[in-house]
Formats: sequence, structure tokens, C-alpha cells
Amino acid sequence: MQTNSLGGHTQVIYFGVILVIFIVIMYRRANIIMKGRKLSNKSLIRLPLIYTVLTAFFLYDVGILFIVLSIVLYLTAIIPGYLLAKETKIFKKEKEQYYKSSIIITVIWVALFIVRIGIEFFSPENLLLEGVTAVLLAFSAGLFVGEGLLIRNRLKINLG
Repeated sequence: MQTNSLGGHTQVIYFGVILVIFIVIMYRRANIIMKGRKLSNKSLIRLPLIYTVLTAFFLYDVGILFIVLSIVLYLTAIIPGYLLAKETKIFKKEKEQYYKSSIIITVIWVALFIVRIGIEFFSPENLLLEGVTAVLLAFSAGLFVGEGLLIRNRLKINLG
């Protein structure tokens, strides 16, 4: 990304507002993780897709090398995501199936996302740092795909 045109104080305020909004969203997400989410075909596709799209957003200016590395690590991460997802709990509540996602996968992705947003505001000219965090975000997004696959395979849900 090119150098940021926002002034120092405005930049900090803008970053703070985005961070507060993000924290509210993550607080809601944490509650869902702790209480469980109703198991559905949509939720098994939607959540990994959201994390993937948010991650892809940061790949637009990191260079072809980092894009290729991101794709490779995204696909590679499906296997450890599948293994880490063994922590995922599936249970019944009110005759419906629910699941609690792995907190580890969520914490990894959220921490990397916050770091990447911080880089965007405070060090936008550091293309190496942007690229490395984009690659790590791609890896962690791949972990969500692995988790969704494990849940699907555990319950033999037909997504067709």
C-alpha cells in the first residue's frame, strides 16, 4: 500500500475506531464460539468463506511471490486445521445440533488480522511486513477450511 495520507492523530483515532468495531464483532464471535453455533450447511461454508475473503482483501498489493505463498500455505493449512479442529465440540440443544469451534484457530486468525490492520495504519510502506502477515493470515484462514471439513466429515452432512 502507498504511504498513508492521514495525519498522525487522525490516523490513531481512525485506527482506534476500527479497532473498537472489530473488538465488538470479535466479542460477539467469542460468545458464539463459547455457547455454540447451530449446525447447518450454511455455517460450515459461510465462516471459512468470510475468513478467506477478509484474508484475500489484504493480498491486493503484496506482490506475486506473497500471493503464491499465500495460496500454497492456505491449501497446506487445511490439514493442520483438520487436526486442530478435533477440539471442536458437537452437541445437541433443543433437538438441534450445535458445534463449538476451536478457540485456537480463531485466536490465531484474529491476532494476525489485528497485526495486519495495524501495519496498514502505522507502517503502510513496509511491503515485506505486509506480505509476511498476509501469508500468515492465509495460512490461518486455511485452518478454518480444515475445521469445516472435519465437522462435515464427522456428521456426514451432504453439502450438495
